[in-house]
Amino acid sequence: MQVMPSLLMLFTISLPSFYTYSMRTVSHPQGNGAYEKSPPKLTLASKSYTRQLILKEMGFELHIIPAEIDEKAIGDRLSDRPEELVLEIGRAKARAVLDAARREGKSEYLLAGDQVVVHKSKILEKPANKIEAEDFIRSYSNNVCKTVGSVILVDISSGKMVEGVDCAEVHFKDIPDQIVHALVNDEMCLNCAGGLMVEHPLIQQYIDRVDGTIDSVMGLSKELVLRLLRGLQSH
Repeated sequence: MQVMPSLLMLFTISLPSFYTYSMRTVSHPQGNGAYEKSPPKLTLASKSYTRQLILKEMGFELHIIPAEIDEKAIGDRLSDRPEELVLEIGRAKARAVLDAARREGKSEYLLAGDQVVVHKSKILEKPANKIEAEDFIRSYSNNVCKTVGSVILVDISSGKMVEGVDCAEVHFKDIPDQIVHALVNDEMCLNCAGGLMVEHPLIQQYIDRVDGTIDSVMGLSKELVLRLLRGLQSH
């Protein structure tokens, strides 16, 4: 699997069940995506395992308050503006958790976000079931899909909010049916936008290249988080 641009770092992550995988991520000029100073404490408005994984790898101490909202009731999925959709949902998650984060007083900042996959001009979210997941994954074969992910960062005490969107493209080779079936049988598939699990060891050899970063594809751009945090701290 080729990741663009060409500056790469290899690291290993332990998953909660069944396997360990190696993956590649872009090494930015600022470093490996870790926070340069003593990182502030973050409240994460999500129970996403991959977002927690990425933020912990960056060095953040996390407090988790999942946002209990009806995501399907937010935004327009028929439009050609997935960036606005993920921002709307991310903002709703942040608003839903902010008061609780203030009461608990365990963090300086609140982070929320959302991700969709865009494929063949359609916005794909988490598959509703294994049948839909199989349809999603099979459609990626010899094709390209785009991930669109938002980050909403809030100063808990002041309520000041900054936001941004990061996109990446995944170019796939031919994906054999047995690989599709194996991926669908992994229950984590149903928790990923578009059923997309580029970190899964079974799919990696069928990825031609990634234009962007693996962390962005997995649901949270390290570079975007750091850029927004620096902007929030500078005001």
